[in-house]
Amino acid sequence: MQASVARPRRDLKAFAKVSLEPREIAPVTLVLGGRELSVRSTAHGWVVEGGDFDIAVGTSSRDLRLTRRIHNAAPLTGPVGLM
Repeated sequence: MQASVARPRRDLKAFAKVSLEPREIAPVTLVLGGRELSVRSTAHGWVVEGGDFDIAVGTSSRDLRLTRRIHNAAPLTGPVGLM
């Protein structure tokens, strides 16, 4: 599906800074909802379009360690969590 509004290839929507000791692990939850997935359309205001979204998690934009594709059947009805 082609977006009706041009979007950047990557866009930071949520982050958490976590300090860990070597070999230590800890759960981190980031919530992406309608506000994070919406785009500003000059014709319609803020909208959440349907389609596929690629969600990437990593230590930086150059070190992405987890990628998942989610599908949104517009309109978005609740937050989307990636764990």
